Parts: sequence; C-alpha cells; structure tokens
Amino acid sequence: MLSFEFMMLYASWLCATTALLVPLVFLPAFARGQGIGPVAASALLSVLGGMGVLGRVGIGALTERIGTLRLFKLSVVMMAASYVLWLVFADYRLLLAFAALLGLGYGLRISLMPVVLIEFFGLGNLGAILGIFFTASGISALCGPILAGLIIDYTGGYQWGIVFALTMGALGFAVIVPLRPHRASRDGGNAAEASACRPAPLGPPRNGREGSLREGHDRCGPAPRIGVELASKTLDRARFGLGRLADAALVDHHADRLADENLHCGSL
Repeated sequence: MLSFEFMMLYASWLCATTALLVPLVFLPAFARGQGIGPVAASALLSVLGGMGVLGRVGIGALTERIGTLRLFKLSVVMMAASYVLWLVFADYRLLLAFAALLGLGYGLRISLMPVVLIEFFGLGNLGAILGIFFTASGISALCGPILAGLIIDYTGGYQWGIVFALTMGALGFAVIVPLRPHRASRDGGNAAEASACRPAPLGPPRNGREGSLREGHDRCGPAPRIGVELASKTLDRARFGLGRLADAALVDHHADRLADENLHCGSL
C-alpha cells in the first residue's frame, strides 16, 4: 500500500489541501482589507463552495472523455493556477474568478480522489487506504492556516501568504506529474478480476445441464458456475420437496378411499 504512487498522491493531497485552506481562512479578511463590503467578501466563499458542487456535476462524462488520472491532474493544476488570480488582484471581479476556478478544481479533485485510489490499489482494503490517505487533510488543516498566518504576520501583508498558497498548490501538481494510468485501469480491472473473467473452455458437453451451464453461464470463471450449480441444486431440492408433497397427498387419498370401503363393508 505504501508504494511510490501512494506516497505521490498523499504528498499531492497534503500540499494542495494546505494551499486550499489559506483562502478559506484569509480570503474574506483580504477582501475586507481592499475595501470590499462584508457581504460581498463573505460571498466569495459561497462562490467557491457553489463551484465545488458544480465540479461534481457531469464528472462521469468528463472522466470517460479525458480519463480519471488526467482529469485529476487537471483539477490540481486548476487549483494551483487559480492562486495567480488572487496574487495579481485588481478588483472584485478577479476575486470572483479566483473563487470560481478554485472551487471548480476543488470539486473535481475531491470527487475523483477515491476513484483514483481504486484504480491504483483496487477495492481490497479500501477502507484502510482511505483512512490513512485522508490523514493528509488533518495535517493540512493543522499546519496550513498557522503557517500562512505566521507568514502574513511576519511580512505585514497578504502577498507572501498568497505566494505560500501558490507554491504549495504548484508542488501538489508537480509531485503527481510522473504518475501514469495504472495497468489495472488500462486493462479494465485488476489482474485478479481479469484472470477470473475469461472465456469458458469449448468442448462437447457430457449432458444437457452441463451444456447449458457452459453455453449460458460459464463465461466469467468459476464463481458464476458455482452460483448456477447451487441454483440447480436448490431447484432439484424444491422439485423433490414438491414430489414428496404430491406422494403424501396421494397416500392420504388412498387412505380415505380404504376407510370409506371399510365403512361400507361394515354397514353390510
């Protein structure tokens, strides 16, 4: 699990989330310092969150066209590039564009991350992988705002705090540049799944039921065949049970007839 790919993805998440927390904490205060009203300054975070929701809409179609890993890289570079708009602030419209671009990249990134982890490491131990991976968010939340605040206090302005966010965002993208689509994703699944789901061997069936199994259900390895055999056995048991019920009903019918005949003979 602690492979090269995992460490690169972890480092990227750590850096990019550290950068993300800087505007979440300081963007409204920065806007207020530029003479923007309190409602308009707070609305920047609303725009960021709203674009994050929009980034989740239609993500399936984008993934099919671009590819999961490429789209994930695009989301990280979108977040990193957005800090340039904050750094060259000129008016409120530029801050709106910054919040919108950052929110869109953030929404894409957080939606794609579990899918990327599944493509690299499969579904096995997914809970443990996610638990370890998202400790990066906690570390970022602990360190990011504090480091940015120290920089802002030390320099007496927001500019170097924004540079800090831009640097962390760029590092978050740089560390995942070497990653390539995992073999499992290119082959359409994990190696185990690929080996299990293979065509059934051809050959003349020994009986009718085996023939139907091979022709209709033995196309994806042993698991479906076992399921069909169990279903067949269950059906046989059900038929056997119905046969027993029919036999019992027939015996009861004969017993009633014998009882009627004995009663008739006794009356004679």
